[in-house]
Amino acid sequence: PAPSEALWVRDDMARIRREKQTEGALKRRFFELAQQCETKVWIIDEIQHIRYGQGVGYTIERTLDQLKHLADETGVMLLLAGTYQTLELFGQNTQLTRRFRRMLLDRYRHFNGDQPNDPINTPWLEVIQSLENWMPLAKQSQLTKYAPMLHHYTVGLIGLLKPLLTEALRRALKEREPVI
Repeated sequence: PAPSEALWVRDDMARIRREKQTEGALKRRFFELAQQCETKVWIIDEIQHIRYGQGVGYTIERTLDQLKHLADETGVMLLLAGTYQTLELFGQNTQLTRRFRRMLLDRYRHFNGDQPNDPINTPWLEVIQSLENWMPLAKQSQLTKYAPMLHHYTVGLIGLLKPLLTEALRRALKEREPVI
């Protein structure tokens, strides 16, 4: 939480002053909480959205540099998760590219449509089944039979699969169909 009362601040650049909700006060509060909680890792999901901060005076480089600085100062590891667009963001700054180790998790990228029992298909089949289990329909739609087609049209991306299934579910409910 942001400090609700002004804090007495003294640093090398300025005399003692009172701060409340300035960037510096929030940063100090963040450090304090990380140390009190003995934080080991900060997980920041959807990191690709930092590009939206550009319109309010922040650059991507500055934001990423602030994150790096926060992690360095507190001794907390950063785990940044995002889409493939995230790789483009980090490619804009060679120093940041060197500081962060990239790891691509392409869990659903591969699917062997020729051999339905191939173990490589299991994660994709499980995600389709889990999404189907949440659907409020009278009967199971047996979507795993369509796994090769669904994988082909979504390239194995959940972000494309979910809207496709959501639209199919919406239509089924509207037309009072027991399955999609």
